[in-house]
Amino acid sequence: QKVVYNTLLKSLNRTLVEAPQPLAGKESEESKFIFVNTSLKEVAKTFKEVYGIEFTIYDKKIEDCRVNADLENLPMFTKLDLICKSIEASYIINDTTVLLSGEGCD
Repeated sequence: QKVVYNTLLKSLNRTLVEAPQPLAGKESEESKFIFVNTSLKEVAKTFKEVYGIEFTIYDKKIEDCRVNADLENLPMFTKLDLICKSIEASYIINDTTVLLSGEGCD
């Protein structure tokens, strides 16, 4: 996480750093980013465990979308972009939370 100070509004805003890294001691858990028929709900849980960032599935209809991907050793946002493309979803960053949304999957 990082904090940005807005000099005009004289306020602090929390957000995510440009390249989030695994939490200390979690670097070796990159193998968890090999997904085989894994629900998006479980994928989001893996991101939270490894990076310590809250991932919220905004549209519950995509919780059960299945992910098949080998995302080892990629930057976090690249992983997230590839997952979203694979299930036709998108994400936004709200404060320090990643919100996932989409129309659902077939």
